[in-house]
Amino acid sequence: MPDGPPLLKERRHLRREAAEQLWGSLQTEGWRKTDPLWGDAAES
Repeated sequence: MPDGPPLLKERRHLRREAAEQLWGSLQTEGWRKTDPLWGDAAES
């Protein structure tokens, strides 16, 4: 992003089963796990 990392625009609280199902459907659409752009992992 030219102006820095993207901002979190939406947050959902889901039960684990629903979250796993959602992640599976997103992966079939081409989503892939990446390293976070913010938080403790980004500070290293």
